[in-house]
Amino acid sequence: MVYSKSLILPMLISIFLPWAWIGFQNTRSSDIGPTKSIPVSINFEKDSEYFNFPDLVAATQIQIDSELRYITNSSVNVQLVDNLNNPKNHTKYSVDLVLSRDNSLGISSDGLKGYVLYSYEAIHSNDLPYLIVQTILYHLLKFEIPIEGKAK
Repeated sequence: MVYSKSLILPMLISIFLPWAWIGFQNTRSSDIGPTKSIPVSINFEKDSEYFNFPDLVAATQIQIDSELRYITNSSVNVQLVDNLNNPKNHTKYSVDLVLSRDNSLGISSDGLKGYVLYSYEAIHSNDLPYLIVQTILYHLLKFEIPIEGKAK
């Protein structure tokens, strides 16, 4: 079989380019450095109604991990702490859940506590994890997490 010179170069590129890309990605991920972990506790506001949300923190953690990969290339890790049933773990940052008529959010004056105001409709439509993620990543920790991705 005779190959034309114009076919050899594209064939070589198509063979070696994926291997070069994988090597580049592996080198890049090892150069990032250690992971900075930021714990955030999730609590019910002390005067608010309490609900049993057995998988709320786990579902929110999955969404936070996914969103972090989308918005930043740095090695930041947000670790949620479940204080819904037993508020015993205090962290620098926290989010209080407050039952309200409408969905909204707020941040304390010192910037260390976020408030997620949620409605019965948010519970029914399973929007509570999304509201918590938006509050944590884009408001509570906006100075801790450098946003570098498509979300800018």
